[in-house]
Amino acid sequence: MKYAEQVAAQTELQRLSFGESVAEREVEELSDYFVPIAAYKEALKAEHSIIVGRKGSGKTAILYKLAEELSSNPENHVCIIKPVAYELEGILQMLTQALPIAEKGFLIESFWKFLIYTELAKSVCDHLATLPVHYQQSDAEKELCKFVADNAPIIAQEFSIRLESVVRNLQAIGVAGSAETHRLRISELLHSNVISKLRFFLGRVLGKKRRVVILVDNLDKAWNQREDMPTLCNLLSGLLEVSRRIAADFEKSDHWRKAINLSLLIFLRSDIFAQIMRFIPERDKVSYSRITWDDPEILLSVIEQRLLNSSVITSPNQIWSRYFCPTVQGIETRKYLTRFILPRPRDLIYLCKLALVNAVNRRWPAPQKGVQF
Repeated sequence: MKYAEQVAAQTELQRLSFGESVAEREVEELSDYFVPIAAYKEALKAEHSIIVGRKGSGKTAILYKLAEELSSNPENHVCIIKPVAYELEGILQMLTQALPIAEKGFLIESFWKFLIYTELAKSVCDHLATLPVHYQQSDAEKELCKFVADNAPIIAQEFSIRLESVVRNLQAIGVAGSAETHRLRISELLHSNVISKLRFFLGRVLGKKRRVVILVDNLDKAWNQREDMPTLCNLLSGLLEVSRRIAADFEKSDHWRKAINLSLLIFLRSDIFAQIMRFIPERDKVSYSRITWDDPEILLSVIEQRLLNSSVITSPNQIWSRYFCPTVQGIETRKYLTRFILPRPRDLIYLCKLALVNAVNRRWPAPQKGVQF
């Protein structure tokens, strides 16, 4: 190979990119090479479902793509809820108190309603704030934003700040007193009167929307080797239970509230989902979609789409012949890749990125040697 051709080939290899193996690091670029698997297509149409997948299987990638796809239609509204681990710690500590089981269940349900209603209202007002200055808000939108502003400590602040305040107040309940006293105090501290008013205002603003979609993620962040594992399972199973009730509530229309076409999708790791299901009495009523990468061709398309996006090649077949060595240890490269990794995008992307770095560092030109393993 002539020197100029070798330099050109090395430059071509250096320009290749497999992207990031973690979806949070490539939110802006993800849509350029997203692979729409069956779980994504089901979630796109689902009214209420749980998206289950092992770690690294693409749950968060599906969430971001769903948000982008649905938000592209102005007739839709999308709200993403992603609490982090320390934000759930406070409520978990509350649940370890010696409250009666019935009151713990009521506390869990009230907590998730508080979170979902306030986050939805906040997301609507945040979206309205991003619109051009010439946009004329409707009376209903103005009233909702005014209500949120008037109740800023409860709604408008960051969730971690709101939750810290709520948990601090709830801890003062103690274990003494009647069940009715506990429930009244929980309702008061979780602002049930504000929640009912939010339902009224949200109905007026979102009632005409084609779809309102709430996406809940990051629930695995509090999932470590914990002594209070049953408590965490109860908290998360409570979300599954209350999400159905919330969806049913938004379907209702009467003299004080308008119906909203609400979809609520929850993203969970498969091992967490398996644990939670132990605490759900009517498991057959739980609707969920499982993310799988059992088909090697679909899994390999993750790599193909990423390289097609960063190279001059236009055919997936050319990707393998131009940039990859034909075999690895006597095995066809495509088969080697899918045979020796866990069947999930994160592992495949990570392995191919390492191979590319190795090829670039050794100045191997493409396509003569290409990416080797």
